[in-house]
Amino acid sequence: MSLYSKLASYDEYSDFDSLFLDTKSPEWIEARDQFIRQHSPGDGRDGGGKAWCTLLGGWLTLFATFGHISSFGVYQDLYVRAGTASSSDISWIGSVQLFFFVVMGLPAGRLVDKGHFKKIVILGAIIYILRRSVYKLLTNSFYMLSLAHIDRYYQLFLAQGIGMGIGSGLLYIPSMTVQGQHWQKRRAMAMGIIITGSSVGGIAYPILLNNLFQQSGFGFAVRAAAILTTGLLVLAIVLMSDRIIPRSNAEETEPANVREILTDVPFILGMAFG
Repeated sequence: MSLYSKLASYDEYSDFDSLFLDTKSPEWIEARDQFIRQHSPGDGRDGGGKAWCTLLGGWLTLFATFGHISSFGVYQDLYVRAGTASSSDISWIGSVQLFFFVVMGLPAGRLVDKGHFKKIVILGAIIYILRRSVYKLLTNSFYMLSLAHIDRYYQLFLAQGIGMGIGSGLLYIPSMTVQGQHWQKRRAMAMGIIITGSSVGGIAYPILLNNLFQQSGFGFAVRAAAILTTGLLVLAIVLMSDRIIPRSNAEETEPANVREILTDVPFILGMAFG
């Protein structure tokens, strides 16, 4: 029996240290490494149809979320010229939106680890698109002139700042972390490709909105952006899938110490100024 066949006869390979107490020859070590590569649960996470579909779905998600957030300057310019509020007050809408975009990764990431990836991205898309539609209706005089107008600052703040911020935050982190379930050796490449979605979206949305604001008005521009975002997110959700990797009790990680994280000065400085 070959060394590899002998290793393959073991049901569990977690006790390799005791298996090699007496035999540490290069042949045995090579056979062990070959066995681990071919039978490890983490194997095969570098490509395949599902991996590439999930990659494309993540790219579309960042295009529709982070890309749109990057276009806030176009909205801010419109709000200031419309007399909604001062430039400083309007900037709070974008700041709060970006805050929720990042901070919602805390609950979303935890739920993804528990196997609720699809539920989280669907919920995030519903909140993001629904709040976007409410934002359109509440600020478009053609639909809801009696209820609101573009000069209603609190409605813009609630819909665009809080509502869309929460929805996009529930989409952002899950679409990034799920890539680690499909990619291992080429994970950095996958993350780099996905991040480009935010850059392309940050170019496309401002051009789209700025031109439509001037040519067709605020209401039509928001409707067009909402339709585009809806199509992108529906396609992204269909394409993305998670890949649950079973863990034994010994592999369960300890809960993160939030206090240590918040008191880690180099980490805080890096997040603030990096």
